[in-house]
Amino acid sequence: LPDHSNAISLPRDQHAQIVQAVVQKLKDDVYTNRIPISNDEEWFHYYYASKIYPILTQTKYPAAIDVLIQSKRVTINNKTYPGLYALLDNSHNFSAKAVLQPTFYCPIHGDLTVENILCKKNDHTEEIEDIKIIDTDADDIVEVPELDLGKLFQTFLRDRKSTRLNSSHQ
Repeated sequence: LPDHSNAISLPRDQHAQIVQAVVQKLKDDVYTNRIPISNDEEWFHYYYASKIYPILTQTKYPAAIDVLIQSKRVTINNKTYPGLYALLDNSHNFSAKAVLQPTFYCPIHGDLTVENILCKKNDHTEEIEDIKIIDTDADDIVEVPELDLGKLFQTFLRDRKSTRLNSSHQ
């Protein structure tokens, strides 16, 4: 699409507009075929077992990070918190679980990053007039939409952090 630019190349002041447009497009065109998740379904445990634990156990972390993962309790700035494994193992006692539990499965993008968003700007107003979402990941196409949104926000934060680090080293 020669008249579209990658969202990452657009000014930061347009990122909120991009996210809003992407979320609306997904709500209107992708997240419409919903499969309800029953309240008794253990989505959190499934997700931890199939997505989080494998990454934690297969990745070699620096010692300081490994302590945060492996310890039952960790102290940071004189405050004590459960270690990551302890927190995940006790997730069934997590009081906010009812609020955070997804309510439905639906088709999702699967790899919703800034790099996978193309935008067309109006030549006269510089406003974004069209958005295309590309490069879907068909491996886990039916999942909870929160995963798409988390990945999208993660890439925006990553790009902001990367820009800050690059500008501080110049």
